[in-house]
Amino acid sequence: MTLVSFGETALRFAPPAGHRFETAREVALRADGTASNVATTASRLGTETVWLSKLPDTPLGRRVVAELHEHGLETDVVWADEGAARG
Repeated sequence: MTLVSFGETALRFAPPAGHRFETAREVALRADGTASNVATTASRLGTETVWLSKLPDTPLGRRVVAELHEHGLETDVVWADEGAARG
């Protein structure tokens, strides 16, 4: 059985603990979204999973996929042109 999850995943920017954006010189960047978080957790628990989504074909879009792969998640992505309108 395979768990199929689909939806958007955002990139979360966060300053280091104890800092605010106004004073931080660095920020952490990580993929974060309900659909991908559920799939990642299920994968870590031994369930075969795949995350489906549409992302812009940009460095940030590719970053989302790369990070999800780092967590062992299989992805199937439709790549949208960088200038294409969301829909």
